[in-house]
Amino acid sequence: MPYQITHILQKATKDDARYIIDTLKSKLSFTDNISLEEGFKHWKDGAMPLSLARGIEKDLRYLASNDIAYKWRQVYKKENPPGIRIEEVVNDAAKELGIKTKPFCSIEQRLQTIVESFVENNFTKLPVDSQIELLKKVNLPCDQITTIIDGVKNKKLSVIPVLISAAGPTLTAIFVDALLTKLITKMISKKASDSIIKEVSSKLPLKLLGPVMWWASTLWIANSLFLGPVKRKTVRVVLHLGLISLRNSDTQN
Repeated sequence: MPYQITHILQKATKDDARYIIDTLKSKLSFTDNISLEEGFKHWKDGAMPLSLARGIEKDLRYLASNDIAYKWRQVYKKENPPGIRIEEVVNDAAKELGIKTKPFCSIEQRLQTIVESFVENNFTKLPVDSQIELLKKVNLPCDQITTIIDGVKNKKLSVIPVLISAAGPTLTAIFVDALLTKLITKMISKKASDSIIKEVSSKLPLKLLGPVMWWASTLWIANSLFLGPVKRKTVRVVLHLGLISLRNSDTQN
C-alpha cells in the first residue's frame, strides 16, 4: 500500500512534527521512536524531509493495525508501508469521536471535517466557564474570548478558523488537544464510574488488594472504557492532521 499522507505531512511545521512524534512514541509497541527522533534532528529548513514524513505515516498505520495482519502484509505481501490504509485510520477516528464524514471525500476533506466537527460539537456543549478556561490556554485577551464565545453561541463564528487566525496554529493545536482531554475525562467520570466498579469487582479479588492496587486497577480499566491508549494516540494524530490540512486549505488561506 503506497504512502498516502506525505503531501499533508510535508506542509507541517516543526511544532506540528514535534507534537505528532511525541504522541506516537510508545514503549509498549514497535513504533520506530529512534528513527523519528533522528529524522527530526536532521530536519534543518524547508518542508519536512520525505523520510521523516514516511516514518511518521508508517508508525501511525502500524499503531492502528492488528499486529498479525501487519506482519502478514509486511512479510508475505511485501507492502510498504504494511499498515492499514489511512482511510481506515481516519474513519476509525471519526467513529470514535461520533463524527460522520462523506464517503467519497478526499483524505484532506475528511480530516478537515473531523477536526471542525469535533470542536464545534463539543466546545458549544461545555459550560461557559469551561469554554473560558480552554480559550485562556491559547493566551487570548478577555475581550476576544468574550467575542468568540458570543459568536459561537449565536452561530456567527466557527471556532477553528477564528483560533488559527487569532492565536496561531501551535496554540490552536494545544486548544484542540485540551478539548479532547476534557472530553475523555468527562466521558469516563459521567458514563463509566459504575461500569468501572462493576468490572473491577467482577474480575479482581478486591478484598485481597491494598488501596493502591485497587486504584491502579480501576484506572487501568477506565483507560480502556473510552479510547484505549492506542486509539488515544491515533485520534490525537488524526485531529492534528486535520488542523494541518485546514490551515493549508484554499478556504483557510
